[in-house]
Amino acid sequence: MSKSKLTSRDIKAVETKSRIFQTAYKLISEKEYENVSISDICKSADVSIGAFYHHYKGKDDILLEIYSQADKHYNESLSGKKFHNYTTKLETYITSYFEYSANTTGYNILKHIFRSDNRLFQMEDRPLMKNLLNIIEAGQKSSEFRTDKSANELFEFVLVTIRGVIFNWCVNEGTEDLLQKQKLFTEFILLCLKNNSTEQNDEL
Repeated sequence: MSKSKLTSRDIKAVETKSRIFQTAYKLISEKEYENVSISDICKSADVSIGAFYHHYKGKDDILLEIYSQADKHYNESLSGKKFHNYTTKLETYITSYFEYSANTTGYNILKHIFRSDNRLFQMEDRPLMKNLLNIIEAGQKSSEFRTDKSANELFEFVLVTIRGVIFNWCVNEGTEDLLQKQKLFTEFILLCLKNNSTEQNDEL
C-alpha cells in the first residue's frame, strides 16, 4: 500500500512502531540488551505495553528488525553500482558489513547477537548470506575465484572469518579498531579466494 493511500490510523501505527524500534535500539545500545525491559522501552517511547505487543512479539523481534535494516544497508552497498571485477564487489560488500557493524549496530548490540544460542545465526535465507554466495559463485564462473573448492566451501570460509573478527572484537569489549582489523582480514580473504592461474580485468 502506498503512503498516499494510508489512513491517519495507519500512519499513526507506522509512526508508533518506528518510535518503539528507535527507542529500543537506543536503550539497548546504551544499557545492553539484558538490562532493557519491555517496560523500559514503553516508558521511554511513551506507549502502552499493549501497543508494543501489537507490533512486536517480544524483544527478539527488535533484533529481527535490526537484522532486516542491516540487510537493507548491505543490499544498498551493491545496488546500481558497477564493479571492475568480483574481487572489488566482494571487498565492497565485506567492508559494508563491517562499517555498519562498527558505526551503526555497535558493540552492546553485537555482543548480544554474537552468542552460540542466537537462533538468528541459523537464518540461511538472509540477504547477507545469499549475496555473499552469489558473488562467490559469479567469481568462480568468471574464473576470478579459485575453483578447487566449491562455492559453498568458500562461502563458509568467508562467513566464518568475518563473523570471527566481529566475535573477537566483542570478546575484547569493542576496544580494538574494528575497521583496521577488517582491512587486514579482508586482504587475507581475497588472497585466499584468488584464482592465481588467470587474470580477470573485464568490468562487470
